[in-house]
Amino acid sequence: MKFQKCYLLLLAAVLLGGCSTLSKDQCLTGDWYDLGYQEGLTGRHYNKLSRHQKSCSKHGVQIDSGQYRTGYERGLEAFCDTFDHYQSGREGNPYKSQCRYEGHKRNHRDGIAYYCNHTDPYALGVKGGAYHKVCGAEFGARYTEGRVIFDLKRRISKLEREKNSLEKKAADAKSEHEAKTYRDRIKDVDRKIKVAKAEVLAEQIEHNHEIANKNTLRNVLDLVR
Repeated sequence: MKFQKCYLLLLAAVLLGGCSTLSKDQCLTGDWYDLGYQEGLTGRHYNKLSRHQKSCSKHGVQIDSGQYRTGYERGLEAFCDTFDHYQSGREGNPYKSQCRYEGHKRNHRDGIAYYCNHTDPYALGVKGGAYHKVCGAEFGARYTEGRVIFDLKRRISKLEREKNSLEKKAADAKSEHEAKTYRDRIKDVDRKIKVAKAEVLAEQIEHNHEIANKNTLRNVLDLVR
């Protein structure tokens, strides 16, 4: 298409620049159907037109919003038809609600079902993985338990970096008073590290105890069957 390069540059400027304005030449030469189509292909929600209108109005240019909307819908349709909704669900991602075809929704639900049945929510939380609340209350509760440990360990790492920094400052102190001030701060940080480590241990013991109880109950049920 004759002006395709111009449209792609315009699209890149909008996506990267957020609220940055469009030049007069971009507004004058814009094929609004094609721009809408290109933006629909990104799969993003329909929210760019008002920015284009605001930018081009400064140059006395009126956008053909009808052409833009038509192009956007065609581009979005192409995006939704080629996007792997099942795989997205299987990775635990929320559904792209702008894709309205029931078949797309069904494929995504199948992917989500696999994700929820084959993912250890506690382990996901412990490693700090993202969870988008797609699996129900019990899954979310287990994820939160694991996430507590992740956050505690991250806090410990931050405190240990702070301690290392203070130790270097204490070693380079120019007076005993200054060195003592740093040593006192080190003691305080050390105390916080010990408390955080104790909390991690308590969380892990509670989790393992709960698993042990469940296994014991399972063994008892097996015996009485």
